[in-house]
Amino acid sequence: MWLYAVVIPTGALLWLFVWGLHIQAMPDSASEDTIGLTGVLMILDVVLGVMAVASLPFRHRAPLAVALVVSSTLVVSASAIGAAVVAVVYLAIVGTRAAIALSGAVWLLAILANGSLVLPAIGAKTSPTEMLTMMLLGAFLFAVLWAIGRYRRARAETITILRERAESVERERERDVQAAREAERLRIAREMHDVLAHRISIVSMHAGALTYRDDLPNARITEAAEIIQESTALALSELRELLGVLRDTNEDDPHGPQPTLQHLPILLTEARAAGVTVTVDYSGLEFAYGQPRTAGLSDSTSRTGYRIVQEALTNARKHAAGEPVHLQLEHTGDALIITCRNRRHRESLPSSGTSGLGLVGLTERAHLAGGTLAIRQESGEFVVEVTLPWS
Repeated sequence: MWLYAVVIPTGALLWLFVWGLHIQAMPDSASEDTIGLTGVLMILDVVLGVMAVASLPFRHRAPLAVALVVSSTLVVSASAIGAAVVAVVYLAIVGTRAAIALSGAVWLLAILANGSLVLPAIGAKTSPTEMLTMMLLGAFLFAVLWAIGRYRRARAETITILRERAESVERERERDVQAAREAERLRIAREMHDVLAHRISIVSMHAGALTYRDDLPNARITEAAEIIQESTALALSELRELLGVLRDTNEDDPHGPQPTLQHLPILLTEARAAGVTVTVDYSGLEFAYGQPRTAGLSDSTSRTGYRIVQEALTNARKHAAGEPVHLQLEHTGDALIITCRNRRHRESLPSSGTSGLGLVGLTERAHLAGGTLAIRQESGEFVVEVTLPWS
């Protein structure tokens, strides 16, 4: 709609300007035939201008035909110039070079016919120099319109390519995230293998004793039943970690005993040996023989806490090499809060709402354990805060 709001007033103003100049330049001695022909051409100009504007909606179906028809009206019609500009620009956007060349030829022929036939018919004589000037101006205007159309075409193609590339990158990222989740499911299933096998073997052994030994005293039967109950409860709690999406390839022995927060000093020693400056603040955690005491914290949650600290240190080493890391473990109420903060290099700061696959894994690990994870920036520091239930 805005297009017609521009084209129609432009055509009307050009009609008034061009024919106003012709009437003003017409000599007083002009014959009645010349005056009558001028009036007919003025009406024909308006009719052709209206037809040119009315043909613009069809430019999407037949851009070359519309451009040729509208350009040919320039022989008589000054009011059709606005529509001709639109038709030529659109043809330059969607048409071939041959189509544009043909349209340019019709454009120049229309100007030539106007200067050599129409203007002399109404008493306006044009010299060869004036004709050459008209042709050069017409060719320059057409070249400008062609350049505008080609620029818009190139811009549209660039935007399309960038959009497709962005969609491709997003699809690739989704595949990477999904692959990381699948890998973590397999890794945790392998990690839980030994623990679950140990619990279930205990249950099987004591259940077998109760089945085949009917001479056991009541105290032994009660003890075996309690062991079965405890081992079953522990085995069920371990099943919570069968799903997750954390990437972790730093496993020398995937089938060995899995580390917990009791092994945290070893992890910190390895991190410091790798060149990471780590300071640790324990709050509400008692120590015995250089290790944090986590009485009342399940092995499942303790392993989750260990893995979270491990991945947080890995991310810090990867994205902020050489920057000190401050780690805080706090036992408050019924929660274990793990906070890791470090200064990050400016070029490695993630955009808002995004994270790497490691952070995806941390989030899934925390949610799997019934906790929460928060990622934020404070005073130039990148902070990862995980809250886990103390159970």
